[in-house]
Amino acid sequence: MMELPTREEIVQAWREINAAGPMAHDTLVLSALGIRNSRLSDAVRRMTEVLAKTLDINPSLAGILQALVMGCVVTGLNYGLRIGDARVAAATKAPTETPKELAATELWAWLGQDDQEDAAKRTGEIGLKQCLTPAGMIPMVGVVRQKMEKWAHQFEAQAMRSGLRIRLCRFTFGEVVRETEHGA
Repeated sequence: MMELPTREEIVQAWREINAAGPMAHDTLVLSALGIRNSRLSDAVRRMTEVLAKTLDINPSLAGILQALVMGCVVTGLNYGLRIGDARVAAATKAPTETPKELAATELWAWLGQDDQEDAAKRTGEIGLKQCLTPAGMIPMVGVVRQKMEKWAHQFEAQAMRSGLRIRLCRFTFGEVVRETEHGA
């Protein structure tokens, strides 16, 4: 069963087509196909005739209308080709094995509730807590527990000031949910 393209697929195809430009190899091949393939060119001619009659277009403009219809067909084929290629690539992409180093990695982060000065403005949302380092205020996340522990005194001071508990949390590997296309 044919599945209609999603908005994301259409936008991605549009980006690829625009990035490649009007003289891209795929576009030129599809244009040539539209001209050389008798079934396709006959279909475009018939669509043009129906449109010309339906829209009551002057017969002298039929050539322009036919070029526009052919352009629409080539554009549709171009989108379809790119969306189809992307679907095939996604379906055939072999899942990558998680490197052992990644699976063994733990992340340590200081987490706490939103601690707005005005208690009425607090949302209660949990988020990364920041502390003052030589590099400035930064969210505290790292892979070495001892490095995260050294900032405990600042978080104790924040907790005393806000009245809200702040916790050092350990996160272990769950799954790779996205991976860059580039890189080893």
